[in-house]
Amino acid sequence: MNCFRKRKTDPKSPPSRRMRFILLLFAIIQNGLLGGIMYGWASIDSTMLIAPISKGGAGIEPEKTTLVFSWATSIGMVSSFFLGIILDTFGPRTSSVVSCLIIAIGSHMLAES
Repeated sequence: MNCFRKRKTDPKSPPSRRMRFILLLFAIIQNGLLGGIMYGWASIDSTMLIAPISKGGAGIEPEKTTLVFSWATSIGMVSSFFLGIILDTFGPRTSSVVSCLIIAIGSHMLAES
């Protein structure tokens, strides 16, 4: 049983109940994984990031790690709103390219820092 097979109906018709359930399940898993990163930050924040460089840590002050986390999560949550606008306006292909470019730029900035 292939739930991703092409439908022979109008392409603008709403997805089937099964497909909606699969998308809902995917969204729940994705949000759960993001929550794991967000709530796991506390253990990283108080150990690896503030440990001195001589002990293999980053040597960052706790206030700075909290500030970085606050900005990163805020931008991450707000960006889905803007990406949704891009998705509705330009379609999934353009939305995917934009999101991949944003991730690539962010990864490059992290590597350069």
